[in-house]
Amino acid sequence: LRQELTAFLNEESLMSIKMLQNCELPFLTAVMMRVKIAVCLQGDVLCLEGDLGDEMYFIISGELDVFKQGHGKIGTLKDGDFFGEGLMLNRDGRRNASVKATKACQLYTLSKTMFAELSNAYPEDCNIFFQISQIRAV
Repeated sequence: LRQELTAFLNEESLMSIKMLQNCELPFLTAVMMRVKIAVCLQGDVLCLEGDLGDEMYFIISGELDVFKQGHGKIGTLKDGDFFGEGLMLNRDGRRNASVKATKACQLYTLSKTMFAELSNAYPEDCNIFFQISQIRAV
């Protein structure tokens, strides 16, 4: 009952995440049971390029800028976007960009450990992480 209630109460915010919009409810419920809620204020730096990291982020609300050394600002992330998925896929664990909040944000975080649990239980659903990471790596 707890899982069903959690999924029901958070379905709309999870469905706002672009990469999860076509996923089945059992997978979404499993994701919801494993994410943590985080908030940040304007000016907060969520991650620095080159730093070790072990979680990815789903943006529920807010806005963040993405920076790469030698290139400056390379993009802006908004409601429904996500970042850090490359860390879930056994890369070297280092961030490939810096991310700074330009507005207050509400996010979900998913740790590498929790992602491994999801990947074992829902390998087909987790394939979307691999596909997006490959596209972004190009």
